[in-house]
Amino acid sequence: MGASSVGYWYVTEARGHGDYRFYLFVQFFPPLLIGLMIALFPPAYTGMKYLIIAFLLFALAKLLELFDGEIYHAIHIVSGHALKHITAGLACYVILLMLERRHATRTLAQVG
Repeated sequence: MGASSVGYWYVTEARGHGDYRFYLFVQFFPPLLIGLMIALFPPAYTGMKYLIIAFLLFALAKLLELFDGEIYHAIHIVSGHALKHITAGLACYVILLMLERRHATRTLAQVG
């Protein structure tokens, strides 16, 4: 989805009207949906803290991307864009930890 949204943006930019609404949708709808899922549905597995940490890291990554130039001009070593990729990678690692360590909070008999 991400690559196709950038491709669509590129094609529309080449045609002179640069439509990046699909890109924005791909970038911002999933985290909003994940936040709603965390808030509205009780977890079926342990490890919710990992998912919350990953969500917060993703939000931080978006902020680092937003302030890319300001970060570079402030520290002159690395840009916000580079830090975004590191932070997003950490978010993925936290999700991996969650998947490795979680277990069901209830049995099938309790669910049914």
